[in-house]
Amino acid sequence: MNAWITYRAAGSDYNEYVLDQVRHRDFILDTRTVFPAARAWLAQTRPTRLIGDTTWTIVVVALIHLHKVKAAKLLP
Repeated sequence: MNAWITYRAAGSDYNEYVLDQVRHRDFILDTRTVFPAARAWLAQTRPTRLIGDTTWTIVVVALIHLHKVKAAKLLP
């Protein structure tokens, strides 16, 4: 049985909304070398949707944004 969940687009107060405005659909951002405006944006607390049971307790040095993702399939 497949259980598919469809999410609506993130609201403007979510990280995903802003990241989807970048002209590149998929990208990796090295947070150690960003411009001051990006550093200020990264320093703000805002909601992020996470899939799965995840707790972040590390400092992020790279942000990977994929515009479209789908469920993984187990290999045989």
